[in-house]
Amino acid sequence: MSARWTPPNAWSLHPAHVQALAEAAGAAVPEMVLPGDPQGRRSTSDNTLIRHLSDALRFYFEFHRLYDQGYLAHVHDFFAAGVAAGTLEYTARPATVDVETDSPLLAGTTVADFRGLWGAPPNARIVSGNNPEQAFRELVSAVGSLARKSG
Repeated sequence: MSARWTPPNAWSLHPAHVQALAEAAGAAVPEMVLPGDPQGRRSTSDNTLIRHLSDALRFYFEFHRLYDQGYLAHVHDFFAAGVAAGTLEYTARPATVDVETDSPLLAGTTVADFRGLWGAPPNARIVSGNNPEQAFRELVSAVGSLARKSG
């Protein structure tokens, strides 16, 4: 397994991923979602799934740009689903995890004890390494294939 730690935005889709999805779907016209496009521009893809996915991702790209995070879309849920399905490479380490409920400043915050300071046994495995390139290849292949079949 070639899993490794990756920076937070490594799990982010970029415009090139949308273009690759459209190509994998066999869309007749290249799907270009670019930072310089007018905000709210809608896709005209001839593939229904690509058109809707592109519009959703563009909205997400624009949202993150508005909050100075770049023109990207975070896709952590895709990664979590791939780990749960056993299709993505990753490494994990044990930890005791709890959700803070008493602190007025941290209410609802999930915290992890990796060093055993709480004296409780581990109740979770926390992903510590992954392979975004492999995951995005899988995403493009699977969604592209579905989009090609559904037209």
